[in-house]
Amino acid sequence: MASPSTESTRPQRIAENIDVFDFELTDEQLTAIDNLDTGRRGGPEPSDITLANFGRPIPEA
Repeated sequence: MASPSTESTRPQRIAENIDVFDFELTDEQLTAIDNLDTGRRGGPEPSDITLANFGRPIPEA
């Protein structure tokens, strides 16, 4: 599977890429995002991700 590219040579596409930052978040939205960090893992411990535990090869990161 090919990864998406951030490169572009077309002026219109370059302008679209720049426009992605044309927004502001409210204080309430920033607080909601900050509150997503509970300090607890949402998945298994990295050391527990093994072939024996998951039944298939785990690619190296």
